[in-house]
Amino acid sequence: MIQLTKEAKNAVSGVDEPAGTLTIGASESQCTYRLPSILKEFKEQFPKVKVIFKPIYSQEQTRAQLLDGSLDIAYTMDPIQHQDSYLKAQGLIEEKLKIVASPEHHLADKGKIQLKDFENETLLLTEAGCSYRVILEDLFRQSGICAPNKFEFVSVEAIKQCIMLDLGIAVLPEMVVKAEIEKGVLKELVCKEIAAPVHTQMVWHKDKFMSLALQSFIQLSCNTFGLK
Repeated sequence: MIQLTKEAKNAVSGVDEPAGTLTIGASESQCTYRLPSILKEFKEQFPKVKVIFKPIYSQEQTRAQLLDGSLDIAYTMDPIQHQDSYLKAQGLIEEKLKIVASPEHHLADKGKIQLKDFENETLLLTEAGCSYRVILEDLFRQSGICAPNKFEFVSVEAIKQCIMLDLGIAVLPEMVVKAEIEKGVLKELVCKEIAAPVHTQMVWHKDKFMSLALQSFIQLSCNTFGLK
């Protein structure tokens, strides 16, 4: 109730020009590749609204912060909408997963690879609970594959730099590695067994007080991705 009262006061603090704070949870990849253009247009429309970004790394963390009000909305690639009746989600775009390595990697010239080819490779992984890491680990578990050599990173940008130095291979969303693949500094490895896409979506508490700023941010995001 305290949080709702605060939001209501923020919403009516200026009829013509809303103020207040909008707290958005997002992964590094979303903040870097999806949100800047949306944020730019949002700030032009609502210059008095303070926007705070908080990093999110797992489905459990995102859910907890949406439920306790720490986040107003989250950009995520986790399928929360199918598992939680307290949350509402709006899908935005399907993301392809890409397997990438250095052009000097010994698998780079191989036309296609199989999951078993990962077994003796060094894997560069995002933090535990990340949607595309979960997909990879589930595939390994189902196929009985053990990959003992793993490096874990908080930053996907750090992962890319390590791939370029031929320290290992990684599975990342296309939006993160598309430019580097086109420039030839990363090489895409093709594996049909890793074909399941992930989906970028917005998630918020279904009983959230929908301030004008929050409604506008949701609508602006939908418009950006060609949704009505």
